[in-house]
Amino acid sequence: MERRTKIEVASKTDSEWMSVLSRYWKMEENELSHPFKLIAKFRKSPKKDVNNREYGYFEDVRNLNGDILYYPMGLGSVKIWSQYRESFDNDEFWLINVRIATRPNREKRNNPFMLTMDNAVVGKPTLKFMDKYNKEKLIRRIFDETGSTERDAKNISNALHAIMGDLYTETERFVFELLQNADDQPQDNCTVNVTLKTLNENLLFLHTGKPFSEADVESISSIGDSTKKKDSEKTGYKGIGFKSVFSDAETVFIDSGNFSFAFDKNSPVYPSDADMNVIPWQIKPIWEEKYRLPNEVQEEQAYFSSPVGIALHVGVSNIVKYDHIIPKLLGEPRFVLFLRNVGKIVFQYNNGNSIVIKKNVNNDIITITSDDRTENWLIKDYVITIPEETRDSLQNEKLVPTKLKEATKTKITFAAKIEDGVIYPIKDGVLFTYLPTKVDDFHFKFLVNADFLTTASRESIHFKNVWNRFLFSKIGEILIDWIASLADYGNSLSILPFIPYEGDNMLAIDFYHSLNESIESKAFIKNLDGQLVTQSQILIDDSGLSKIIGRELFCLIVDRSKSMPYYDNDAKSLLDCDICADITIVSIGTVLSIIEDNTEFIKWFKECEEERHSFFDWLLKHDNNKNHEAIGSVIDKLPIYQFGNDFLTLNEVEAESYKIVMRNDIMPLKPIFESCRYSCSRNIDEYSISPLFSKNIKEVTVDDVLSALDNINFYVWLSNADNDVLSTLVNWLTEHDTSQALHDKIVQFFYSIPLFKFTGNEREYYEGPLIENSFRAEDVEKDANKIVVTNKIHEIVGILKKVGLECSENVETSPLFPYMSLLKDKEIYERIIAKIADALCLDRNLLSKSDKVQLLQHMKNLDGVGEGILTQIHMFNNESNTCVRCLSNLIPYTQNVPTWLYDYTIAEDESVPELLEYLVKKDEIFNAIIKPHIDEIEKNVTLKEIYSYFRDTWTFLFTKQLINSKGTCISILNMVEIQDVESQKFFLQKIERIDIDIDKIYVSNDFVYRVISLAFNCYNEDELHLLCQKLYVGDRDVASFTVSDDVSFEYHEGKTMTLSLSKLVPDYNETGITQKLKKCLSNFNQTQVEKMLSLKPLSNVEVWKKVDVSNGYTPSSYLFAIYRTRKVRNYFNSYVPSVDLSAQPENWIKELLDLMYDQDVELFNDSFGYRLSKYFSGYFSNEYISDDEAVLSSIERWANTEEKLIYLRNLGVKGEQSKLIKFRKKLISNELIGDSEIESQKDDILATLNYLSKKRLLPLTGENQINVMLALEPICRFLRVKINKNLLSSDSVEYELEEYIVWKNDQTFKIYIFPDKIPYQLIWKSEEEYIVCDFKKDDYYYDSTEEILYVNGSCQIRDVLYSLVSLKSIPFTSEDWQKLFYDNLVSKQEVEAKDNEIEGLKAELEKYINKYGRLIETTVSEKETTGYKEETESSSNSNKEQSEKSGTSISHSPEEIKEPEVRDSGEDVEIGNIQKDARKNINKEARIAAFEYLSRDDKYDCTQWDPETSTNLVEGLVLYNGKPIIVAITSSIQRKLHLHPYVFAELMTNQDNLLLNYGYDKCIHSIDFDETFKENPNVNLIFDKEKVTPKEFAELANRYRFTKKTCFAIENIKYSISDQIKGFGLNEKKNDTDVYTDISADDLFDFLSI
Repeated sequence: MERRTKIEVASKTDSEWMSVLSRYWKMEENELSHPFKLIAKFRKSPKKDVNNREYGYFEDVRNLNGDILYYPMGLGSVKIWSQYRESFDNDEFWLINVRIATRPNREKRNNPFMLTMDNAVVGKPTLKFMDKYNKEKLIRRIFDETGSTERDAKNISNALHAIMGDLYTETERFVFELLQNADDQPQDNCTVNVTLKTLNENLLFLHTGKPFSEADVESISSIGDSTKKKDSEKTGYKGIGFKSVFSDAETVFIDSGNFSFAFDKNSPVYPSDADMNVIPWQIKPIWEEKYRLPNEVQEEQAYFSSPVGIALHVGVSNIVKYDHIIPKLLGEPRFVLFLRNVGKIVFQYNNGNSIVIKKNVNNDIITITSDDRTENWLIKDYVITIPEETRDSLQNEKLVPTKLKEATKTKITFAAKIEDGVIYPIKDGVLFTYLPTKVDDFHFKFLVNADFLTTASRESIHFKNVWNRFLFSKIGEILIDWIASLADYGNSLSILPFIPYEGDNMLAIDFYHSLNESIESKAFIKNLDGQLVTQSQILIDDSGLSKIIGRELFCLIVDRSKSMPYYDNDAKSLLDCDICADITIVSIGTVLSIIEDNTEFIKWFKECEEERHSFFDWLLKHDNNKNHEAIGSVIDKLPIYQFGNDFLTLNEVEAESYKIVMRNDIMPLKPIFESCRYSCSRNIDEYSISPLFSKNIKEVTVDDVLSALDNINFYVWLSNADNDVLSTLVNWLTEHDTSQALHDKIVQFFYSIPLFKFTGNEREYYEGPLIENSFRAEDVEKDANKIVVTNKIHEIVGILKKVGLECSENVETSPLFPYMSLLKDKEIYERIIAKIADALCLDRNLLSKSDKVQLLQHMKNLDGVGEGILTQIHMFNNESNTCVRCLSNLIPYTQNVPTWLYDYTIAEDESVPELLEYLVKKDEIFNAIIKPHIDEIEKNVTLKEIYSYFRDTWTFLFTKQLINSKGTCISILNMVEIQDVESQKFFLQKIERIDIDIDKIYVSNDFVYRVISLAFNCYNEDELHLLCQKLYVGDRDVASFTVSDDVSFEYHEGKTMTLSLSKLVPDYNETGITQKLKKCLSNFNQTQVEKMLSLKPLSNVEVWKKVDVSNGYTPSSYLFAIYRTRKVRNYFNSYVPSVDLSAQPENWIKELLDLMYDQDVELFNDSFGYRLSKYFSGYFSNEYISDDEAVLSSIERWANTEEKLIYLRNLGVKGEQSKLIKFRKKLISNELIGDSEIESQKDDILATLNYLSKKRLLPLTGENQINVMLALEPICRFLRVKINKNLLSSDSVEYELEEYIVWKNDQTFKIYIFPDKIPYQLIWKSEEEYIVCDFKKDDYYYDSTEEILYVNGSCQIRDVLYSLVSLKSIPFTSEDWQKLFYDNLVSKQEVEAKDNEIEGLKAELEKYINKYGRLIETTVSEKETTGYKEETESSSNSNKEQSEKSGTSISHSPEEIKEPEVRDSGEDVEIGNIQKDARKNINKEARIAAFEYLSRDDKYDCTQWDPETSTNLVEGLVLYNGKPIIVAITSSIQRKLHLHPYVFAELMTNQDNLLLNYGYDKCIHSIDFDETFKENPNVNLIFDKEKVTPKEFAELANRYRFTKKTCFAIENIKYSISDQIKGFGLNEKKNDTDVYTDISADDLFDFLSI
């Protein structure tokens, strides 16, 4: 009941109310003031009025446009009262006259807008109205049916969300989808014009194509149901593209073809609390009246006048975004290029501006204009025949639409951008499927359009799809044909792919494979003659030379058989194209090698004038490291150097030695060259090619200049040149003297020229060298008697000549002085002092004291000659007048100098103040004179006297040096006795040995006495003891008589031991020598003697050094050796001494044990235990151990007291209470042994096995013994289990089953029967193999070597073999098992039990017949019954229901067999545990779901079927395309489907029969035979699906159709991925002569599967 809003009519005037109504209904006010027409249906009221008259109402009131009318202000739908007329009551629309009711009536009804009838019904509405009304009904039906149940709604909504998520990454691309829809709907082959317009909140999309049809509405109101699937002339086929409009819009209005509806998420038709995420509102159309549209849409007349009008309500913010995005989208107008029908697109901004895109087709040129932008595209279509193998491969491709699967041809279109006859490549052209995708992976420089298979969003394509691969292969193939067709256009080759593909994209691989084949074989390049040629006939100039010399000459000199491309830009494209591998590319290097000796080119070079300069520029441009040598070679052979009127090559210039190429740089030297009779060229720097020459021809360098001047002409010129001319040369050299290397070259040049003049007369001014009496620097260097004079030695030339030196003139006055090679100052100094030394050897008085001083002072000014070097000059006499010494070996003369130093004192007459700084200073005399000359000085004086004179400067280090060099002799002792303690200790330290005569009493002047006195003077008690080691009595040092006998050490933390030194080192036995020593030293202080001879312990290190084990170890030395090596050194293995105690005599063992026992020594691994622990880890001898486990008998005999036994136990010796002994006692006695006891023996397994073998107790036979050893096997790698093959083969017999005899003929292995479980042996592998025990386990063993399968004969062989069919290691399959046991599964007892059960069933059947009568009688012959019984006895799958005796009549009701499922289907099938009542409810729920499922498909008529009351086997009540079929409804709520053979057989009769399954997802699914039986491996009865035909399946179903407990149990039901309903039947007829017993409909469906 409608809720009415109470309104006070009196609150407004009629005029005001009419104004409200006119705005709401979009009518003029004057129309409302007069009667007007509406359309409505009449509904009779069940009541009568006050006058007892019948009446009714006109409802569903609409305006003449067909819009349903509602009163404004929430007053509800319009209803108009009318008297009843029978003719009205026919549920049809009527055209009626109405008017506004009178005000009193309106006030009475509280409705200011109430209408009333004006007069009678006018008539019927127009056909247009009825068409619209029918379309409205369609919209409402679709709305009601879409997602009609909560489950359907949720599933569809989820699918929509998944699709929407995959559609587009950019929201604005929905415009492309709308454009494609418009392009697919042309009207009467006319061009489609599209308008997009942004309003305040809505985006309009209008076009002039074909209006919406009912099929179009159905398509956009569904998922994947496109009307274009089979139309090859339409782009779309997926049926999901329109959904892209919902990327931003939650409300979409459509007005087209008399349809007016919307998809509106926010519509009031949905409850306010509805969860719109589970409602598929995007495909639920809602009918919309025009006057209820948004006002701004109502005001747009074009929305209603356009054949198709779409309005997207997107909101203000999105409109702002679209005003920015859509112009940008339309800014690249090429997107319309491949649209078939769209010719114009207009976008109108919200602000009134607009963009217009027009497309004009003129033959093969398409012009696209967008405002001020125009693009021209050259288009070419290629219709491709689809090969049969490609069509075949498409049939199984799910992504391929029907229209492509059925197509025999397809079209590929290429487009290249063109302007003024020139092709322009584009960058990364995307692929088109009539609209652009976003695929630019292939970097095409052109556009290509084809029927690519795209993703849901149409933004990408499928890269591995067979169809797309076919297209790309064809694109590569015909691309070259297309390019060849473009040969008359410039730059056509620029659209070629340039770079070979090396990736793994299958499409790119196919494209490039075809492309490469086409490029290799096809002529597509236009040459200079205008002909199309292949790439192998083309050469490309990569050097640029052809632009200078002409392309014809270029081809002539390079390769006459080839030509260059017609267009220069084609040449550039081919040059960049790496895939055109056969093109000859002429590089700069190739050109240079060709023109070097080419006659045609040389001729051109000589004849050209202006072009020569261009050629030079070309050379300069290509000059680099790679071409440098080749360019140089070209220049070498070209006549480019001008000498007068002659042009010469570089080789010709260089062939004439007196020709010089002039450059700016050497022009100042030209007069010099010409004076030297050289021919100079024209200055080549005046040429434009000078930059090139500077790099590539041999320049006139400093080397060249020097080389040119190195001749006698230059020497003569130089001898006569005045200073100005000479300065010109020097200035040029100075300017070019830019590096040390150049400077050295210039110097070397002048080094070889005679510059130095040696004359007898000195001149103040140096006028230059003369050839006569002039010498080269080399000459001066070789002559030690010549000196080149400089300013530094100019003043001592006279003294130099006095000692025999020849002196030149002063060279520092010459302009060439910077380039003269002179001796270094130090060399001059050495030459001078050598000459002085030679002269003074002849005459020591040759030089006066003044000469010597003057020489010394001038030589001090020489570089590198310092004071230290000057002191080495040998020209001064010593005071002894015995020789000439250098100043560094002389001291100043004084009256106090001792005479033994005169040899090192300067002569008194030469000791002048000027020399004091060079003589040895007083405080340096000791180091400079005494130390280096001590041996010479000692010849004249004692060391003691020298020390006394230089005591203050004497050093301990010098004393050490003297002792080390001269030894501990008397002269050293005399000196040391007056020196300090440190010197005395060093003297004593250097003494190695002093022999003591114990029969002599030493006195103070004895050497021994003096040495011991030194020791008493400077040594402490410990140091005196060390001195004893240097004092010897015979062969023993005195210290050996003063050592303690105890040697103590810590062998472990907190554990010490003491050994006797005399036992370790026998030499340390006291023999009375000490007293004799004291006597011979009786002249010394006896207290000091007692200290020196007191007893001291010897360190362990010293003891170890003295221990001698060359004759074997004693117990003491063995213990000490273990301690030193293991404890102290931390050694291991052979580095620690080892003595075999078992090989030692008993007294040796006793001494060792006594040493250890007396000091309670313990064994630790870091000392004695490392070697001794193993001797104490055994057992005291008893019967449960072997001999090698017992301790040494000598050790056991030593323990003759209880205390010693306890000591041995503490060391590790074990007795009868040990775990091992107890374990062996129990094992031998076959007693039960616990797991913990077994675990404790894991380290002693091998020892126990060894003991058992030695005691001859193997193999073990006791049960407990065997269990223990098997428990130890996993933890002992020396134990292993193996098959007792001997016993197994000897006691086994081959299987005697009759079926086995037949079966084994085809098999590769045999089956043998062993009477018990398989025999095994536990083996211990030692030096030989021992059997520890025999045991039996397992019911089978397969010997792969012999190919024999052994089976335990004491159990069910059939069951054992059945358990093996799943083992891959044994080649026994389920088919093998079936061949052996298929007819032997039932035992005799089972057959008898089944017979009894059959008799009982027969009795029950008889009761049933007596009660209900016989419905159908079928007689079974005795022969049939008997044969069937025999079959029952031999088969586990027999049908007990057919074991009736002959003549028995069986009655049954067809209504009783109505459920396709069975309750019990054998032992191997899991049966659902749902109770019977619950199963019935679920079966009913399944029928209702099936009814709804089929009703949605127009091909199925379910009007005769009542699912509430029917069974689950519906026979003849459902029509498919007008013909009755059988429908079986099963349920697999718990994921298994059990199908009764009866139902199976019924379904087989007609391929259109349906098997519908109500699955675990609570949805109906159509079950297909192939998918369920042939493709599903989980059917409980397992058949070979490749060998068993559908007919045989049907025969099985026929055979078992009347048995209760036989069914097909199907796991993992395979549902179709689509919603297509598929028939189950196979047209296999059932055997109608067969009978069935008491099988009811409940029997057929009496279960639910897991």
